[in-house]
Amino acid sequence: MPRLLILETRRLGDAVMSLPFLRGAAEKYELHVACSEAARPLYELALPPERITTLGKRMSPAVFRELRRFRAQIAVSVWADVRDHLLMRALGVPRRVGFPMNRMNYYAHHLAWRRRSLRIGEAIQGACRVVGIAPLTEPLERKSYRQHHVAAWGQLAEALGFSLDLRPPWIDLPAGALPERAECFFRENQGTKIWLLHPGAAKESRKWPHYGRMIGEVFARHGTPLILFQPADGPVLEVPAGYANCLPWPQGSLDEFLRLAARSDFVLCNDSAAAHVGAAFGKRVLTVFGPGSAEWFAPYTPQAKIFESSVCPFRPCYDRCVQPSYLCLEDVSFSRVAQAIEELVEGKDAPL
Repeated sequence: MPRLLILETRRLGDAVMSLPFLRGAAEKYELHVACSEAARPLYELALPPERITTLGKRMSPAVFRELRRFRAQIAVSVWADVRDHLLMRALGVPRRVGFPMNRMNYYAHHLAWRRRSLRIGEAIQGACRVVGIAPLTEPLERKSYRQHHVAAWGQLAEALGFSLDLRPPWIDLPAGALPERAECFFRENQGTKIWLLHPGAAKESRKWPHYGRMIGEVFARHGTPLILFQPADGPVLEVPAGYANCLPWPQGSLDEFLRLAARSDFVLCNDSAAAHVGAAFGKRVLTVFGPGSAEWFAPYTPQAKIFESSVCPFRPCYDRCVQPSYLCLEDVSFSRVAQAIEELVEGKDAPL
């Protein structure tokens, strides 16, 4: 089979959104993935370790040689980033498919710092044309500036002769069990809807501040079975006294979190990898968005409910807040999210 190199070097949530493409491509191509360290355990569920290369912030000679040894015949990147495209060319890949840097392909160019990056990328692309270098052999253009990120993966798939199968689950977990206290929790709540709450995010600007109140005023009051994921970098949320049906779960391996999500019914979280994991398993996902764009990066499932605010004129700002506080999060009220959760907890489970 032809050898295909996939560049997906961003965050874990971005890697999750690539999985339908990976699944379809595996039927036609021999794959190799270049990814971030955080995403590697996810890709190891789909590919053998020798078909995954971890990229750091800087490309080392050893990593470059490892990618070169694969001798890819085709390479793809979903990001409008000339650095990815020049890497494909430097690796000697003859067919290079992706999205060149321009106003249609480049996210959030309304922001001054993003416009500067776009202009630099366009200048590099222009210099390449002058000297007869083509970073991409098959440049694509997003069908809509507002289209979802997963749709861009669909365009790459179309260019390579297949279509995305978006049916969940996108993640195939090997047989295995969780630690006994988790297995006991699931046994005791068999036949009952279980919630997974992940209050973390990559940036403070994405952490909605009302989850602790939600635990006490909604989940504990109803005695709802709740798995409370406790990220290593916080926030630390207290479990109300007497709330016996809450399972606090300190952050461990990615495998543990995936298994918890796979066996839950609802996922409540911020704009984070947890939202995309929930979508990958076909769960009902309730996500609070702050400085990011739900149009581009909402969990890709009809089972998603998004809470966001347009009160800030600079949104999406991608974590470079120019306001005295995070207005985009502050304007997502507790009552608004609580009402949606109450309806689901009380069994009013019409599709979201």
